[in-house]
Amino acid sequence: MKNVFTSLNLKFIFLSLIISTSINCNHIIKSRLGIKKLKPVSYSEISKFQNQHIYMKGCFLVQDTNFYENLSNIDTSKKGQDSLKAFFQPLQAIYFDKNGFAESILVNCYAGFDGRQLNWNTENRLAYFPPKTHTNLFKKLHYNQILVEDSLKQCPLIEGRKKVFIFWSVFFGKQSEIFLKNIQDNLKLSNDSLDVIFFNNDNSIYYSSQ
Repeated sequence: MKNVFTSLNLKFIFLSLIISTSINCNHIIKSRLGIKKLKPVSYSEISKFQNQHIYMKGCFLVQDTNFYENLSNIDTSKKGQDSLKAFFQPLQAIYFDKNGFAESILVNCYAGFDGRQLNWNTENRLAYFPPKTHTNLFKKLHYNQILVEDSLKQCPLIEGRKKVFIFWSVFFGKQSEIFLKNIQDNLKLSNDSLDVIFFNNDNSIYYSSQ
């Protein structure tokens, strides 16, 4: 696979897409949305938020910067760097089919926006499992292109089982709360057993943007 990143443009993507939250938030809008300042987050803060807002059974991981180094090996050169937005966002849910390939991707930069909160149910997409995808850019993405080896050790996955990777952050505040509730409610619609992993990405985003 082709490595389409350098450390320089990787940081540029973080600074331009993450800190701006990809919805062109100014200070007032960020405050209204409940988005907090990007900073290191302690494990106790992460655990507190997790216990308050995650109720579905799953595996829980706190990302480090190795996660983004792994993503740099994904070949998306045909679509250009804009197609990489999805992987550098604080809130995202990736649904994988039984063969391990992405079949639906929901990302904050594609969610609807009503001025006060992100709308994850545009086009009534959450009425179905998997939900109608926000983008088809990564239909050939396999889950093992995302997980580093240490993650697989902590969260062993069962071959032939559908998987859902849910990425969330404390710094997105109430938007994370809304997102987590929407996605967890959607998981209840599945008739299959699922492998679910919740990834907190506060510190991976912060340190990779420095």
